[in-house]
Amino acid sequence: MQAVIETYEDRVKELELYFSALEELSELENAHPNQLFLQSEFLKMLKSSALIMIYNLMESTIVNVFEEIYDSFDKQGITYNMACKEIQDVWFSFMFKQVYQQESHYNSYKKKAKEITISILSNEPLKLNRNAMSGYGNFDAEKIRKICHEHGIMLKNIDKIKGQYVLKEVKEQRNLLSHGGKSFTECGRDYTINDLKKKKDGVIEFLKEILVEIQEYKDNEVYLYRHKNE
Repeated sequence: MQAVIETYEDRVKELELYFSALEELSELENAHPNQLFLQSEFLKMLKSSALIMIYNLMESTIVNVFEEIYDSFDKQGITYNMACKEIQDVWFSFMFKQVYQQESHYNSYKKKAKEITISILSNEPLKLNRNAMSGYGNFDAEKIRKICHEHGIMLKNIDKIKGQYVLKEVKEQRNLLSHGGKSFTECGRDYTINDLKKKKDGVIEFLKEILVEIQEYKDNEVYLYRHKNE
């Protein structure tokens, strides 16, 4: 988890640096209105880009932390019978999804069922990747809570975090920008820098608590069957 936390902290620093530059440019705008890169339309584009950066911090942190958990299953040799029911269900769904997403027929399902059976009986370590997270992509607080629950991560303090309520709006605006539903100037017009700072701080607060709780989950090996039955 240390590498995940360090990556998260580096990206938070990058985001904070971006906001510092954004504030400085905003202050210069009135003093130099004729300079192209200080004109309000350009600053609106920069504000929209901040939303994408905030969303990317959220998505990359969640993806990295779950890939770290999945890697530990392989490294520790965690098999299907060693894992708790939640992880068994995640793995089983992941395996069958590989067939379901293709043009599948009876023989494909038969082959995959045989592969799953052999893996369980042979006590092979569980192998998962980011696609094991249900509905991978389009992350907001609700989806993150759902993914955690499916992995047996019982978030205890997350409902106290007020910042979680901005995640949905950040996701929606990012999608509009990414898919052309809004132009960058159009989106940036709707936000002040202080509005964006509140969203940034809310997402950072939410992710910080998620990392604490998932660290505890991983350290205590809650993903193991024995833990659930102690």
